[in-house]
Amino acid sequence: MHPWVIFLIFFVAVVDTIVLLVFYARIRPRMMRLGRTMAERKATLAAAGTIVGEGLRESYSGDPETLPSVLVGIAPRLQEMLVGRGLQADAQAVRDLLASTLPKHGVPMMRAQDALSRLAA
Repeated sequence: MHPWVIFLIFFVAVVDTIVLLVFYARIRPRMMRLGRTMAERKATLAAAGTIVGEGLRESYSGDPETLPSVLVGIAPRLQEMLVGRGLQADAQAVRDLLASTLPKHGVPMMRAQDALSRLAA
């Protein structure tokens, strides 16, 4: 095999490793907000899904204009749940939970993102 081919393979492997490490370093803090282990993260997401589902059933009629006000009502319950689990309960963590659970309850992704952007404003 030609030395340039070996060099190219080695170079691609090094670049791929660096890209993966950078990606992991950026995503890890967001993952750790939900728990230290995968089981804790799954339990947190399941509890958040239950809270969001109950909140949507109680006060969301499907009108996109009312979704931000419904989310304002759900956010404190999510914060209480995060604090009860000993996790970081800042506004970004609550928005991340809402963004991941709303589509599972039939709210289209675009509508959820629009409501979350209005919620942040």
